[in-house]
Amino acid sequence: MTYNIANFLMKMLVLLFSLSVHECSHGLASYLLGDKQAKDDGRISLNPIRHIDLLGFVFILVLGFGWAKPVMINPQAYKRPKLGTMISAAAGPVSNFVLAFLSLLIFMAFNRSEYGNGDSVAVYMITTMLTYGVFMNLGLGLFNLIPLPPLDGSKVFSGFLPNDKYFKFIGTQNIITIIALVLMISTSAVSYVLTPAINGMIEYFSYICSKIL
Repeated sequence: MTYNIANFLMKMLVLLFSLSVHECSHGLASYLLGDKQAKDDGRISLNPIRHIDLLGFVFILVLGFGWAKPVMINPQAYKRPKLGTMISAAAGPVSNFVLAFLSLLIFMAFNRSEYGNGDSVAVYMITTMLTYGVFMNLGLGLFNLIPLPPLDGSKVFSGFLPNDKYFKFIGTQNIITIIALVLMISTSAVSYVLTPAINGMIEYFSYICSKIL
């Protein structure tokens, strides 16, 4: 029972940190591209209170997927609105991939060190949180790259569309969002897509980490 509670708390810490980095990265990228909206809204922050949507967080805990508060942007502040929107949208998933890679790198380095062979509580906590860091960040990054609204992938994908199709796609996002949520809740299609992708990225990241170490 004690280990179950400890695992749950460690999982929540990693999740809150990962979501905060994800949303902060959206805001920071948008700010660097000339948009002050996220900064004015206080979203360039690692404080999870500024980013967590209660219902979306419950969905993550219960169903394995969910959402945080969307970072509001002003594409007209960008020199190239479509490209700027794509970059700010991609910044979130990219930040999760970076966190996953660093977690795996530290995990492998720790296991190879003299400190990683013990069976103390500290060793267990470190390895468990790093493991969560790898899997949860890969899951967050890949899930958000699915090209369906309101996920980041829809904004990245739509940026490649011609202007006439781009604005038509933007105009139908509300309908597509409802359909996407229904499909995700009623089927296990997401796990069928994400699991092989997560395993493939872990294998690739492990290869790179082994070369670094």
